[in-house]
Amino acid sequence: MFNQIDFRCSKCDANFKSGEVEAHKNDCLQKNKCVLGCGNQKVYQGYEEIKKHLLDNCVKVNMLCEDCDERITRKDVGAHDCIDVFKRRIK
Repeated sequence: MFNQIDFRCSKCDANFKSGEVEAHKNDCLQKNKCVLGCGNQKVYQGYEEIKKHLLDNCVKVNMLCEDCDERITRKDVGAHDCIDVFKRRIK
């Protein structure tokens, strides 16, 4: 009877029976969504894929502008204006 209880994984939302918990743990550890919660729905297979996503295209990654030292996210790079940053700092 206990093996018939359904579970939902809090990491990947998969449904499974209690007898499948250990097998799912091993499988789930290899499949991850973006750790920063950027909204990308891709499921990454292991650490190297997540690392590539974070380094190459995650919009929530914080960056440091090399001209004004302002911290911005990758999605805000196009709208970033160093002159506005310098004006804010003068005030």
